[in-house]
Amino acid sequence: MQVAVDRVLALVHQQTGYTVSVTSRKDLKTHASMITATPDTPVHAVFINPAYDRCSNYLVALQAAMILVKWADPKRIPDFVLNAEEMRSAVERFLGDERVVRFDKTVVLPFIQAICQGLALQLTSTPVQILAADWCYKNCPEFEEEQRIHVRQELRQSSACLTKEIRQQTPEFVFERNATMNAAYAAWWAALSEDTQVLLPYEFFGFKEKGMKLYGKALSCFQDNPNRYCEVVDSWADVLDMRSWYGWQYRRG
Repeated sequence: MQVAVDRVLALVHQQTGYTVSVTSRKDLKTHASMITATPDTPVHAVFINPAYDRCSNYLVALQAAMILVKWADPKRIPDFVLNAEEMRSAVERFLGDERVVRFDKTVVLPFIQAICQGLALQLTSTPVQILAADWCYKNCPEFEEEQRIHVRQELRQSSACLTKEIRQQTPEFVFERNATMNAAYAAWWAALSEDTQVLLPYEFFGFKEKGMKLYGKALSCFQDNPNRYCEVVDSWADVLDMRSWYGWQYRRG
């Protein structure tokens, strides 16, 4: 298994010119995270939550594959940059949503700010996760069992966000877009594994069709298209009416 991990990390080194450091971190709120290299910090840092050690090999490969997707052209690396003015406008708009207006504004404000940030992060992270996970499935058969375990964990966590309690406390705009992007991830796995049951919660709540549309856009870009990460995010943003939330800045590796 370690041989397969080393092979993926070697691909990252070959494509980007930087090695990958893998570290275990107990304080992670997610399964794994990654910070890509810069000339000032010349190493890609991958962090793995030890609570998910059972899938650690796959998680390392997944983070590495995300680097391969984002760094398809090391001479023009895209950075997703939030539009601060648009984010402030969105927060103010959501504070007037009927689902949260009954709560004290001093309590609701940080909550709204957090979920807006989270939704923007989901817009940039879910497409690249689908592209990277799909790459792992096709190129790293050694991780098939770990991938299955990890994806099913994520799908259970995502579908739990469809509860009535969460829906009643979340602005409609945010709830619907979060659910639609989760449905796209479920659609990817359903197509790959033929486990169509993972789409049932999204079909019941009416998010399956748009989720399938996003999934189709994620896989429609050619594998060798160095701009496919940005193109997929932009295509999702168009469907979700979030194009004004961000912009792209480019840098060299």
